[in-house]
Amino acid sequence: MKLLRGVCVNRNTVLALTAKGDVMLKVDSKKLETVAVLNLEGQIVNGETDILRKAVQSLSGASAVVLNLARVTAVDAGGLGVMLELRQQAEAKGIRFELMNVTEWVGRVLEITRLNTVFRITSKLELFPAVSRRRRTAVGRPASRARGQWSVAGGR
Repeated sequence: MKLLRGVCVNRNTVLALTAKGDVMLKVDSKKLETVAVLNLEGQIVNGETDILRKAVQSLSGASAVVLNLARVTAVDAGGLGVMLELRQQAEAKGIRFELMNVTEWVGRVLEITRLNTVFRITSKLELFPAVSRRRRTAVGRPASRARGQWSVAGGR
């Protein structure tokens, strides 16, 4: 991990730090085929959004960008503005932009500002239906009756 202008960076994780070294926003990126999922943790607030902007703008080859908000504890007007800006930039390039696992508190903020009608909001099961369908249909089957071993069917 290296320190770069108050931001710790490793291969898939970027942290926005305060002057004291406290983490304000953590962005952990995962790419699932052509879908880039950014797992956010902390606060999306004014002054701490550059890290999110840079993380989204550094993505290449993605057909969709999904912000996972399950661990977001706060969002303010500046954070909402950045999310709107990123959505606009992504969609101008033909890239789908979605919010996933919106917490009750963040959902309420989106509802009050009526941004729930602007953003595509989804759950993990809606985003990855094939994966969830495979998990629901996986069944234990005997791999070899002689040995009594079991295997799980329903892979790819």
